[in-house]
Amino acid sequence: MQGKKLFVISLLIILLMAGCSKRDTVTETISPPAILHVEAINITSSGATVTWITDEPATSHIEYGPDVIYYSGVFNSKTVTNHSITLDSLYPSTVYHFQVRGNTVGGDVLADIDRTFITLCR
Repeated sequence: MQGKKLFVISLLIILLMAGCSKRDTVTETISPPAILHVEAINITSSGATVTWITDEPATSHIEYGPDVIYYSGVFNSKTVTNHSITLDSLYPSTVYHFQVRGNTVGGDVLADIDRTFITLCR
């Protein structure tokens, strides 16, 4: 009887130790903020409006130019999720490269891929 009791206690200790040594972890998947639905609209011979959406409030910044060096930029410090920046004083019949960017309230930096649009002829 004493041996059986010792066996049960030993078994309980082993089971408790196994349960304590194996820690349950909770993994939270945090996805980075996203830039969505980037579009150049209302394109004319001298301007265009670029719109996009972010999945959390962010500043609006667009860099643009005739190549990926992006010679010009426009910045709006207001944090929003629906972004719109109008570019003017553009040259007609010209391919413009642009990239939208922003900073979230939490300090995340957003940057989209290089995109293009072509201004209309006069």
